Amino acid sequence: MAWYRRCFFRRYTVVEEIAKVCPGLQRCEWLQVGIDDSGNDQTFSFVVLEEAGKRVVRPVILWWMDKAYNHDLGGPLPENMVMEDKWWGLARVDDTDSKVI
Repeated sequence: MAWYRRCFFRRYTVVEEIAKVCPGLQRCEWLQVGIDDSGNDQTFSFVVLEEAGKRVVRPVILWWMDKAYNHDLGGPLPENMVMEDKWWGLARVDDTDSKVI
């Protein structure tokens, strides 16, 4: 799990930099191919949102980011990640309640 986290943060940092110079960017999908011996791929998804007049990058939660795996991640993940649902759009995830945005 710690490997997933390291790969995620490398891409998250780059997407934040791209969002600063690309005002039209609303979404970024990174596809990392061949992550294991079985030939599986890993996708990292990010959305760029306007919050309080500033553009911010929010990661889309993936299966391995679930709180059930926190002990294996090797460190914290960003706060204010979003959950994506094809029917409901994006929802912020926090400890109290999810809000559709």
